[in-house]
Amino acid sequence: MKFLLTFGSFLIFFCVHTQAQVQYTGVNLAGADFGTDLPGEFGTDYIYPIRDEIDYFTAKGMNIFRLPFLWERLQNDQNGPLNQDELQRIKDFVNYAASKQAMVILDPHNSARYYGEIIGIDGDFSALPLAAFEDFWTKLANQFKNNNNIIFGLMNEPHDMPTELWLDDANAAISAIRTTGTKNLILVPGN
Repeated sequence: MKFLLTFGSFLIFFCVHTQAQVQYTGVNLAGADFGTDLPGEFGTDYIYPIRDEIDYFTAKGMNIFRLPFLWERLQNDQNGPLNQDELQRIKDFVNYAASKQAMVILDPHNSARYYGEIIGIDGDFSALPLAAFEDFWTKLANQFKNNNNIIFGLMNEPHDMPTELWLDDANAAISAIRTTGTKNLILVPGN
């Protein structure tokens, strides 16, 4: 009987294990997240990954790329319009990756900050109110809400802030994204 239970457990594990498939294999392609001069000058202070990189990694079987960028580059002023040149660079990357059947994670690489200020640290009266984060995500989600090749990464590595504050920030951003009507997957980091 012990043998049958062990053998049965093995069969269940084997059946589950052999049917499991890895949905995404990918890589982080950095560039637009580097540099301290903000918003900075493209080609001098930062770059975006090039098509050859997408070609190389998709040829190796990768099907997802994380594209980190700095919030200040895409939205130069709090609650301002998205920088159209920067947005076009992101769209060019996304479109080329999609042409290779790859997904892209859009990832503001700011550690829950904008020009050094923590999102919503002092509520509505902070240097960076939560409404600014909601505004950013509403505008970005509206640009990509009909693109099934996009995953939204809310923010890279929030840190050195109250976890309850980050929870409020993340929930507000998720709500802002969903208000646009998008159904895209959203990745939420911890603090």
